[in-house]
Amino acid sequence: MRTRLLFMLWIFFLFFACEPVKKLNATKIKDILDHPRNYENKEVTVYGAATNAASLLVVKYFEIQDDTG
Repeated sequence: MRTRLLFMLWIFFLFFACEPVKKLNATKIKDILDHPRNYENKEVTVYGAATNAASLLVVKYFEIQDDTG
């Protein structure tokens, strides 16, 4: 019984702990807007909500908003 409970707690932790880790590793949109040259030709990860989307044949365009901008 105790092993089962520990296993369930571990699964619960893994499921919900991943969300804050994504936010910690993501670049803030405000930082990119304030200093665009620092991120030129670099791969970055942003975290936020897609507020608008458009598609032109094979090109897709998304507007992303986070807590900072």
